[in-house]
Amino acid sequence: MKLLPRYPAFSRLWLAGAISQVGDKFNDLAIPIFVYSLTDSAWHLGLVGFVASLAIFIFGLIAGVVSDRLPRRPLMISADIVRLMVFLGLALLAYSELPLNITLICLYVAAFISSAADQFAQPSRYALITQMVDKDDLMQANALDHATTNIAAFIGFALAGITIEIVGVSMAFLLDALTFLISASLLLSIRHQEKIPENRKAFSFFQDLKEGLDYAWSKPVLKGTVIISLMVPAALGAMLALDIIFSHRVLLTGDRGFSILRLIFAPALALGFIYAGQRFKDMPRGILLSRTVLGVGLSRVGFYLTPLILMAFGVREPWVLFGAASIFWLMTAFIHSGIFLSIRMVIQEASESHFIGRSTGIINVSASVAWSLGQLSAGLADVMPVAVVLLFWSVFMVVLGIWAQRWKIFQSL
Repeated sequence: MKLLPRYPAFSRLWLAGAISQVGDKFNDLAIPIFVYSLTDSAWHLGLVGFVASLAIFIFGLIAGVVSDRLPRRPLMISADIVRLMVFLGLALLAYSELPLNITLICLYVAAFISSAADQFAQPSRYALITQMVDKDDLMQANALDHATTNIAAFIGFALAGITIEIVGVSMAFLLDALTFLISASLLLSIRHQEKIPENRKAFSFFQDLKEGLDYAWSKPVLKGTVIISLMVPAALGAMLALDIIFSHRVLLTGDRGFSILRLIFAPALALGFIYAGQRFKDMPRGILLSRTVLGVGLSRVGFYLTPLILMAFGVREPWVLFGAASIFWLMTAFIHSGIFLSIRMVIQEASESHFIGRSTGIINVSASVAWSLGQLSAGLADVMPVAVVLLFWSVFMVVLGIWAQRWKIFQSL
């Protein structure tokens, strides 16, 4: 927090990000609840999630190119205004009596547009942070930003649930819109002269995209991070999809146990960011990435294996199994922060300013594709024990972390 008084522009960017993150969590909860209340259908819930992911696939690379061409702060303000209008529209939709099919189409379109707008905001944010703080403070600034947005997400989910329960989904959409209005106002109030690259070539989307891909592949640590982003999210996507089943079938704590696990993850992750920002400030980013991938893999092995070992010795009390496993779950969350932080630092430090957007887009799209494929693999739990599938993906991350540490390109930054 000592950074904030020293960097007023970053302080406002940081606060705008925290507030818009609260709005994102209102969105993440309110849209699915609204869809389910209308349809009582798991298929429609899945379709909403698919539509939001589709926006990442379509706009991730486009947003990276645009963010490297246009002034970043106006782009972020525009993204907030778009989401403000979307959620004002959804608040009205919740009060309307339109036919079900039209209402659902509006919801799918809203989910798509909101997700697309976020793709333009994120790379712009990464680039602006590098201009607003000194290089020596960049790691701590990113750690603070990450930690705060995770706490904001935690608060956002809680507030969204309370709001929907007490006053309904329409008010949740209105409050969601308000967060983006506040965020846009804060961004508008920033007094910072953005550095715009001079003597750029004429705009050509495909040429700019190819240039970005060639650039990422020519930088060893960026290339390694893209490859990691095609592997780690596949494991994490599969495990996230199956953790609720693990809670039911192995820990025997059902939905309540899974909810508690998700509840305690965000604070532990936030503490991890603060610790990593202080402790690993001078560690090469590639080494930090490879070590934290290994650490998450090992802690996940502990989380899934501990209750199985206890049951082998006759322990059957669900909350004893849950408590023992939770120690490794907290370790997972704490270490996980290093993955997010090191990837952001690689993007910011290994990329020239006018390539940060494209580097971000390439890594985001790679991660989204891998995440989706990993979630599809969750179906293996229908034909084999869920613990076996989860242990496979955990060991996969351990092997990946060991391999990455031995890969010399991760020692280049």
